[in-house]
Amino acid sequence: MPNEIQTENIKEYYSGDNEFTIIINESNASVVVSIENENKTYKSDENGIVKVKLPKLQPGTYIITTEYNNTILVNTIEVLSTIKSVDETTIGYKASSNVKATFYDANGNPLIYRTITVKYDDKNMNFKTNEKGEISVPLTGNIGSHTIIYTNPVTGEESQTTVKIVSRFSGNKNINMYYYD
Repeated sequence: MPNEIQTENIKEYYSGDNEFTIIINESNASVVVSIENENKTYKSDENGIVKVKLPKLQPGTYIITTEYNNTILVNTIEVLSTIKSVDETTIGYKASSNVKATFYDANGNPLIYRTITVKYDDKNMNFKTNEKGEISVPLTGNIGSHTIIYTNPVTGEESQTTVKIVSRFSGNKNINMYYYD
């Protein structure tokens, strides 16, 4: 069975400690692995196993190809985010609103009662997660586009939400305002 090759798809949370395992059942054999169009050659150990430390990939789906003895296998790496929040939200000027974000560790467990640093425009703020790993960021500011940057204190992942604050009268036509004494 020297030409047999085994690999599996990977689905893991963002962390940077992930490995891709290749089983070829032949010691000291060369295997070419391609991740994000970067090819590297690896040697199998005495048990015919190759362990490839994966680069720190942003959340998303990636293709990994493995080539051994003219056999090519294609797998996917799905990197899940450790921060769950909306990408964009729009609120009316002076409206009372919040945006929620949920934080997880590298195993998908909520970060309970942890301090999270959030950068809202140029201001750093700290929030403590609840029993579900959630924080709630109050939305304030002038009309325009604002950015919230979240940093997961366990995994180091960063994510952001764009907040658009609009005039409450934007797009309204034929508004009559009456003033009484």
